Amino acid sequence: MKDEPVIVIDFNQRRLKFEKPLQVWQTCRTEQVKSIFEKVQEAIDGQYYVVGYVNYECAPAFDTKLSVCPSDEEVPLVWFGIYDKPTEEEAAREHGDYSVSDWKADIDREIYEDNIESIHAAIARGETYQVNYSTRLRAEFSGDDFAYYERLKEAQQADYSAYLNMGDTGYCPFRPSFSFTGTEMSSVRSR
Repeated sequence: MKDEPVIVIDFNQRRLKFEKPLQVWQTCRTEQVKSIFEKVQEAIDGQYYVVGYVNYECAPAFDTKLSVCPSDEEVPLVWFGIYDKPTEEEAAREHGDYSVSDWKADIDREIYEDNIESIHAAIARGETYQVNYSTRLRAEFSGDDFAYYERLKEAQQADYSAYLNMGDTGYCPFRPSFSFTGTEMSSVRSR
């Protein structure tokens, strides 16, 4: 990937495109998350647009009692680009080609079933009333990642979605919830 960051936000029949960030703030270290949020607030107060993402794994930065699975050190816990303003544009009509292999889970069926059983037991014991359980899926990818985003957006019939190409990492979150990330455009994973 290693391109200049490009962010596209699609919502309510509008498309905003953010290019050429004035500044980028990111970290893979929990202890740096709060200081980045302080910078983000300063940028917002300065009337700049701030676009990015926050990984669940940064939760301990705000509450040390929270525990999360170890984060993927290739993917920042937080990433924010600071922009003067977006451009508004129409959805592209033509796209490049891409190919995606079959998706494969990072864990096998037995581990998945054990995890679900543990969740059910914790609920039965009253330790929690809800668990959002997810696991990673991986696929090999080549080609036009934005074309893939457009195809997924269409298939999901998502009125609210985003394409985040941060130069070396990409995300495609959709509503209803479904997202894909990739640290190299040769492999893609879902969360």
